[in-house]
Amino acid sequence: MKKNRAFSLIELSIVILIIGILIAGVTQSSKLVGKMRLASAKTQTQSSAVASISNLVTWLETTSDKSFDDAESSDGLSVTNWYDINPLLTPKNNASSSGANRPVYKADCINDLPCLEFTAANSSYYDTSQTISTPLQTTIFMVTSFKTLPGACCFALITSNGAFAARSLHFNVAASSQLNYVVNPGTNFLSGVSSLATATNYVISMVDDNATVTSYLNGAVLGTPLSISYGVRNLGILNIGGWFNGTVRARYLDAYVSEIIIFDRSLKNEERKAVETYL
Repeated sequence: MKKNRAFSLIELSIVILIIGILIAGVTQSSKLVGKMRLASAKTQTQSSAVASISNLVTWLETTSDKSFDDAESSDGLSVTNWYDINPLLTPKNNASSSGANRPVYKADCINDLPCLEFTAANSSYYDTSQTISTPLQTTIFMVTSFKTLPGACCFALITSNGAFAARSLHFNVAASSQLNYVVNPGTNFLSGVSSLATATNYVISMVDDNATVTSYLNGAVLGTPLSISYGVRNLGILNIGGWFNGTVRARYLDAYVSEIIIFDRSLKNEERKAVETYL
């Protein structure tokens, strides 16, 4: 009769060693895939159509080596400066914040790539550094995923500094989970479709051609375009992820954000689609 025999220490050591090698191999392979994904994203950014489209005034994104200070571009760290990578404009329209109000760098986020986490509870936001212009038109793109949606007005996406100033721009998420756009003083434009959800990756596009405002969600028209005529828009300094009336800050965004692109004109459909395809 065959006797049962326990594994020897040497045999157990060999098994543990093999398991360790396999785990290390899987871990290293995962890291390699992550590095390749990030390198691919950087290449796509550099070769995208964005920089070839005229009137680009702000380009904030999270994969470029130029987007953040090296000391802060690590998972879980608060980020002071989000640098504008627009190659067409000098000085750059950088975004910054300080203290406890800074968004947090997340290494593995939207589409498994880096992003910034804006948290309403921490009142995180950015202010841009340059007065863009006073255009008659504007186009805004944002790549985001909402952690929560507002129960009351509102989550600010991008707004003009000094919220009650004449011609200030407000691009928000309303309590109805609709996109909301207004140039002060004016009539609120709601997207008309309450289709925003949490934990969903979105490319949000907004085109204001001074005749109509049209919003797009992942390339599809959202709701019904609104007829408007406001005159010039006061883009001035922009607040990202928050709203500021000159005294009080409020309406903080609760979301992950990986890219913001702003033009001071309305893009043609083929231009808009080119940007959305890249995003």
